[in-house]
Amino acid sequence: MDTDPTGFFGDMSNWEIVTSLLAVFATALSLFMAVWVFIVERFRGADIRAVPGDTIGLVYSAGYASFKFHILLSLANHGARVGTVQHIQLRVRNPSGTIRDFAWKQFFRYSDSLLNAEPDSPTYPFAIAPKATEVRFLEFELSGPDSMPWEPGTYFLELRVWADKKSLAKHPSSTHSFEVDFVNEVAELAGRGLSPAARAQVETLPIKGWERKSWPMHQLNYPVG
Repeated sequence: MDTDPTGFFGDMSNWEIVTSLLAVFATALSLFMAVWVFIVERFRGADIRAVPGDTIGLVYSAGYASFKFHILLSLANHGARVGTVQHIQLRVRNPSGTIRDFAWKQFFRYSDSLLNAEPDSPTYPFAIAPKATEVRFLEFELSGPDSMPWEPGTYFLELRVWADKKSLAKHPSSTHSFEVDFVNEVAELAGRGLSPAARAQVETLPIKGWERKSWPMHQLNYPVG
């Protein structure tokens, strides 16, 4: 059996030398990767991402076309530092390609076993600790003077989050896209609204890809106008 002619490795065979060197290299590589991950995680900033639940709520207004959405959001900070959510926006594109932005207007809460929804508080920035998750129920309202042309078909929605960025002029920190289908009845009611004497209602629409049963349509116990 061939041995090391230099004598540096003693009586070890060439095969034993190779395997020993590979083991040392693998150990050094593992140590380097561990140090690298530690450094990256230590100096990595906040990384906040928003994911909706299995449904989205479309608010039917009394006497008006729909201009509000309700969404239960899970916001997770995958970064190594505390991050502050400054703004959240919902961008909606209808089947014909018309795009409208819906601004985050207030926190919401449900009561009476999810049968009633009521405002909780106005919007405010909130912090999320590293590796932590916050679940918030939010209301979004149409921005700008132009209404959304509601029509049957598939709507493409994008949640846009600004973390540690006070200006909406900057690019969002993260985005999450999903789809919702509007059947004829939903699009028609969203377009004309409820009768002026009615109370606002919320139609819960399943987000595509989810199989869990959506909540039933329920009334809002506050005026929407």
